Amino acid sequence: MRGLARPFLLFAMLFLVFASRARAWTDATVRTGTAEITLEGDGYASVTMRARIRVNGGWLEGFDIEGLDQDALFDPSQPPVFTDESGIARPMEFTPRPGGRVQLRFRRASAPHRGEYEITLHYRTHLDGLVHEQEDGSLEVSWVFPAWRYGLDDVEVTWVTPRETRAADPDMEASPIDI
Repeated sequence: MRGLARPFLLFAMLFLVFASRARAWTDATVRTGTAEITLEGDGYASVTMRARIRVNGGWLEGFDIEGLDQDALFDPSQPPVFTDESGIARPMEFTPRPGGRVQLRFRRASAPHRGEYEITLHYRTHLDGLVHEQEDGSLEVSWVFPAWRYGLDDVEVTWVTPRETRAADPDMEASPIDI
């Protein structure tokens, strides 16, 4: 038994020295998402996207959102907002990246921990990537909510369109829109 005391003591000391450098784990999932896409007369669409995030454990240091429109233009007058369950905005660093991706980072002191949160993003995108002409001359408008690996249970997309716009097939749940 005495022969095991030294290796155990050495292991315990090394553990204490390096434990402070260990990275924290986080268990978080995106639960629901909504988007409101407003078709504008200048060839652009305004997108307001919200995602509910559940942090089950640990501190959320940050996350990336991929799959936004490639040409997303973020307006500094409408910065992204990350709110907690009581509606209080949490400070964060927001960095748009190429390829329709954004990064959100939180400082440890204000990092989200166990609870429900919501991220709201506002941006504009050109309709070139959203509108496709059909054989009959009508235009089909489509937009896809960013995908997550797991946890996204419910997505709702609302279109705000010019008055003369009509759905191609009103019986379809996810119908294309004719302009």
